[in-house]
Amino acid sequence: MECDESSDDEVPKSEVADGNVGKSKEETLIVDLELGISIHALSGSPNQKTMRFVGHICGRAVVILVDTGSTHNFMDPSVVQRVHLLSNLTERLSVKVANRQAIRSKRSCAAVPLHIQGNLYTIDFFILTLGGCDIVLGVQWLRTLGPIL
Repeated sequence: MECDESSDDEVPKSEVADGNVGKSKEETLIVDLELGISIHALSGSPNQKTMRFVGHICGRAVVILVDTGSTHNFMDPSVVQRVHLLSNLTERLSVKVANRQAIRSKRSCAAVPLHIQGNLYTIDFFILTLGGCDIVLGVQWLRTLGPIL
């Protein structure tokens, strides 16, 4: 997992190099967003940095893998079809796997209602073929929970 340590007041080097200074954050994110997913999440194999449980989307059960090695939240395309979710076309998103391989994500789903152990979360997902689980919740989701002790 890679982390950008720059503060909100600084202009990231990628924006200066690409001529993105002055563009809105949304425009910059579409171009510069770097996603990461662990090999454990792609294969669905459990380890000490993951946790697996069942949740529900629109009343349908989904297998969820919470993975501290993944930067963002990912959903398998089969879930989109099974639950009849609307997905949006997303351009130029490359997902880096821990082995340095890059996989393309071309679609996303926004504001998906996910029920986990009696709690409702509204989560944005990037669509990516996963093995062994339906959903990966990464650091993007974990940050919304606040400090975890």
